[in-house]
Amino acid sequence: MSTRTNLIVAGLVAVLLAAFVDAQELGVMPRLVYLAGNLAILAGLLTRSSPRRIAIVVALLATSLWATRLGLSSLGHRLDGIRPGMTLEEVRRYMAGYREGSGMTNPYTGGEFVADGTLIFKDPAASPGDQTWGVVVIKNGRVTSAYLSPD
Repeated sequence: MSTRTNLIVAGLVAVLLAAFVDAQELGVMPRLVYLAGNLAILAGLLTRSSPRRIAIVVALLATSLWATRLGLSSLGHRLDGIRPGMTLEEVRRYMAGYREGSGMTNPYTGGEFVADGTLIFKDPAASPGDQTWGVVVIKNGRVTSAYLSPD
């Protein structure tokens, strides 16, 4: 394989693996992985001369950009933007579009299960049985930390 082909393949593999990790909430991949992968594909595209090859690489780049969008729209990446010191209102505004609450019933109170001092967010596209939570820890009305609690 040529260097150009290696760039394209390596970039696409990097982006697809990062998107899989993010979309499955297995972790939070750095945005730099997506940037480097897409730049590698673009570098391979710019060195191609044949119209047929350019068409193939453009299709691969479109797939890569779709995977990038999918990965960066994950709950983990959204939580990554929550900073210590944010207020409850700021967090709720920032997390707009995600469901607030655990979706589980507390057997002792009959209400929804949410630990004191936390806000819990779920991906609206997640299945009802998915217990992957975005947990925001609150103390004195301000965020102290935020983390992803996988299923």
